[in-house]
Parts: sequence; structure tokens; C-alpha cells
Amino acid sequence: MVFDYDYHTHTTRSYCHEGELTVDNLIKMAKVKGIKGFAVTDHAHHQYFSGSAAWQYEYILNYDLFLDATETGDSNFENYLEMIEGHRKSLQQNGDDIKLLVGTEADVAKNGKLVLNPKYRGRLDILIGGIHWLPCVRNGFSPKIMLTEFMDYTMMLLESNIDILAHPTRIFKAHKKKVPREVARPIILKAKETGTALEINSHNYPDPDVYFIRMCIDEGVKLSLGTDTHRIIEFGDFSMQKRILKEAGVSEAKLDEVLFRHPKFM
Repeated sequence: MVFDYDYHTHTTRSYCHEGELTVDNLIKMAKVKGIKGFAVTDHAHHQYFSGSAAWQYEYILNYDLFLDATETGDSNFENYLEMIEGHRKSLQQNGDDIKLLVGTEADVAKNGKLVLNPKYRGRLDILIGGIHWLPCVRNGFSPKIMLTEFMDYTMMLLESNIDILAHPTRIFKAHKKKVPREVARPIILKAKETGTALEINSHNYPDPDVYFIRMCIDEGVKLSLGTDTHRIIEFGDFSMQKRILKEAGVSEAKLDEVLFRHPKFM
């Protein structure tokens, strides 16, 4: 079943996690909930910057800050990848049927480069891109400027060889702004061009809306299921995704046709 796989989860390696969100505990919860596979997609920049620096997002505006952090950050990221790969190896050795994907969630800087060392792309099963901050957050929320920045950064993400665009319009909701309808079509058409799946995300601000999802279906753009787990109770809970897909008119028979499926989860 398509609802057996979660493509967006965090662990204690992301500063935004809550509670004992370890890979071991996710595996235990997967067995309880009948989840057959999931991707660990902790924030890439959290492996490079301290909590205070990570939340200030200076590296978005000044990419040199990321380059300066690579010596220590690359070591942390290597450790992160080895941690996930170690869990996957243990599952295989134990004959466990749960499948694990090595992934990360990356932001894009003002210069169009991912806040991720490109040398690691080949070691990732799945790369998620997400908008978590825009310069206008500091400079006031002029609707025109926010719209321009959002589209600029989103298009740069979609041109960055990501597999999934996370919570495509959530930044508007996070700042109590109405999602402009005019953003949907350009994003969806760009995703179609680049072969990027667009995520239905259920963390805090369910995103995107039915209008967006219906347009994805009409354009043949795959939709990815991601709980964006920050607390263990969220993991594998697709009740929101099931509801919104039903509202969008997707029958159970059509789910395999419209939803993203990673080759390792086939």
C-alpha cells in the first residue's frame, strides 16, 4: 500500500525534534503502525551549524559562511550518513523487512546553491528541498516582496536535483499569510519539467491545499507522502493526507497513479 511509506522524518540530529526521536524508536514505531519503510531526512544545515546559528539563516544570504563551516560540518554529515547506513545494515542483518532510506532536507542559498556539500548527493537515496526562511522575514512582510522571494527560492530548489519539494507553500501559513493562488501553476509546471515530486505534508500546517493538489494531479506531477515527523506521535500518521486526497477526488484505485514511490520501496 502507498500509505506504508513515510518519506520525511526527523531524528535527534535535527534541532527541531521533540522527545526521544531516535532511528531506533522510529523503527519500533514502524513495527507498531505497520510502516514498511521510511526515509531519515534530517536538516543538512543542522549538521553544519550550532542551533543558534542554524536558526538565524545567515548562510542563506552569505554562502561563504557555509563554505567556512564545511571542515567541521562535513565530518558531522559523514557521521550522520554512517549512522543511518548503520541502522540499515542492522535491519538487513537481522532479516527485518523494514526498509530505510538515507536522506536529508536541504535549504537553498541566495546564490542558488544548496546548503549541502554536493559531494554527498551520490550517497543519498533521497534529497528533499524545503523553504524554511526568506529574507523578507527580517525586512517586513510586504506581500509583493514575499511573493517574489518565495518564487525565486522555490524555483532555485526545483533546479537543484532534489527528489521532493517539501511543504511547497507552508512558509505562508507559518507566518499567518494567505497562500497566493498564483504560485501553484508555476511551481507545479516546474516540478513537472524537473521530475520533482511535491509533498503533502502534515506537520503543524497541513500543506498544500486541495486546489494545489488537484492541479498536480491534472498535470501528472507525483505527490509524496511525508509526515515531517518532529515528534514520535506524528510518524506514519497519514490521516491528513488520506483526507485531503479524498477531497481532491482521488479514489483508492488511483493512488498508485498519483503518488510518488521510491524505487527501493517498490
